[in-house]
Amino acid sequence: MVYYKKRKTDRPPRGKVNENEMRAAVNAVLNGGTVYRVSKERGINLMTLKRYVRKCQINPSTVCKPNFITIQIFNNEEETSLSDYLLRASKLHYGLSTKTTLAYEFAMTLSKRISKSWKSLQIAGKQWLHGFMLRRNELSLRNPEATSMAPATAFNRYTVGEFFTNLKDVRLRHKFQPQNIYNVDETGLTTVQKPVKVIAEKGDKQVGRITSAERGTLVTVCCAVNAIGNSIPPFFIFPRVHFKGSMLNGGPPGCVGVANPSSWMNCAMFFEWMKHFIQNVKCSPANPVLLILDNHESHVSIVCLDLAKKNGITMLSFPPHCSHKLQPLDRSVYGPLKRYYNTACDDWVVSNPRPMTIYDIAAVVRKAYAQAFTLSNISAGFAVAGIEPFNPNVFSDNEFLASYVTDRPEPITANPFPGVIDPVSVIVHAPAFNQSLMSSLSSGPACSVLPIQPISDPVSQLSGVSINISHQVSLEKISESWIKEVH
Repeated sequence: MVYYKKRKTDRPPRGKVNENEMRAAVNAVLNGGTVYRVSKERGINLMTLKRYVRKCQINPSTVCKPNFITIQIFNNEEETSLSDYLLRASKLHYGLSTKTTLAYEFAMTLSKRISKSWKSLQIAGKQWLHGFMLRRNELSLRNPEATSMAPATAFNRYTVGEFFTNLKDVRLRHKFQPQNIYNVDETGLTTVQKPVKVIAEKGDKQVGRITSAERGTLVTVCCAVNAIGNSIPPFFIFPRVHFKGSMLNGGPPGCVGVANPSSWMNCAMFFEWMKHFIQNVKCSPANPVLLILDNHESHVSIVCLDLAKKNGITMLSFPPHCSHKLQPLDRSVYGPLKRYYNTACDDWVVSNPRPMTIYDIAAVVRKAYAQAFTLSNISAGFAVAGIEPFNPNVFSDNEFLASYVTDRPEPITANPFPGVIDPVSVIVHAPAFNQSLMSSLSSGPACSVLPIQPISDPVSQLSGVSINISHQVSLEKISESWIKEVH
């Protein structure tokens, strides 16, 4: 088993001396030189040189090279396939840890010669794993970000394609220019920042950084940007019943604030933001704008839609759980804003020996806002989302792999019931379907009645990913038996 030990000297390792160099050193000793002097001059291990000299004295035709072979469990092709599997599982958001039994199971399947520790623990050894990671430069041990099932599976090619189709239609219909395409979103800022990295003594077990409190107070900030890199002043929602003008002291120029006990966005708050947006953008039916936003319930109230229609605002929503990829503000603006805000809070704590309150947030945001809402950051967000310049193919296949686990084939568009306008009503009332449904449910495992579509197994190549497909077999039986009896 390969063991990578950190060397403490500059002496060449054993077994790494060239055969010709070793033969020349042996001949130098046989011609009258001392072993110690030759080994020191040529940088060869003393005992290794002695051993080869002794062998050549007995048999002059001795080959002066090591006769041992390092045992490698998997060859290069097998390690490549193992590496590809790990990378694919990671892109599917089902990455494997170092405690996985994948290598052990792979070796047992290929009937490889493995050590006793592998068999007793049923897992690959640490030394093999260390060597494997050194040999495969494309692999690294990463700390994954927790990703819920909803955004991972909702971001699929069909949903994204529908969004870009709607975006293309609305842009062609109203002929929106880049300066008339806006994106709006909210984010939260607290009075307790996340400290940035500091310089401290090496080896310290704990390094502290002063914050205002253990838990902070949340203030919501609503921002809007357009595709050419401009932004409108931020809109603050403070956790109070009544708003006071002192809450905005030192804030960004033109900013507006309101009060809401929960500090969250709701229909009334978004209606106030819409009036703030119209006042700054100067939009009208003669100068329409496109407002792209997520489909939160506070954004689609009747009063907001009426106000938007009256002032020439066309609202286009992102698909559910897709804003992490499609929203420009999330892609390239809010990340820098949070980092600059944390740095500004650290500086504020140093200059003000008192806890930070919501009355100080606007002044701190002013510095971070100017650094984050730059022309390059905003334009990059629209570009990577494929909105401006318009690029429906901006996302690669690897970015859709997470939804591959739950993908289904496209539904059949052909009408299986000629002469029937609504095949759904026939399905519901067909006696053959009801009878086959009850028989399949009574004979097979319990399942939920879902749309009758055959479900393929998209992860047949990733047997390590555990997915419950007990309902799949039942649904396929239902579909097959129903089709046979109808025809």
